[in-house]
Amino acid sequence: MSEDVVRFNKARNEEQGSFCNRETGRSYDHMSNDAAREREESAMRSGADVHATGDTALPSDSDRSTRWNVTSSQVDGQSHEYPTRLQPGG
Repeated sequence: MSEDVVRFNKARNEEQGSFCNRETGRSYDHMSNDAAREREESAMRSGADVHATGDTALPSDSDRSTRWNVTSSQVDGQSHEYPTRLQPGG
């Protein structure tokens, strides 16, 4: 059984739009704090493991002007992580 993981990274001022890290193959969705809050709530409702990187607070505990890079992945029973996207309403 795999486990969904959603990570929230504060975006730098120069970052605009969603992107993919070519080294890891991980896609990042660039979004406003309101959209990130919705993603956080949806992930928690679906039972996903929700993380903020470093000493960053989650979107629900952050200033509304904060922009986020958000990524979703799954971890399998052998602790291998691979990119995935949460399904709508998930």
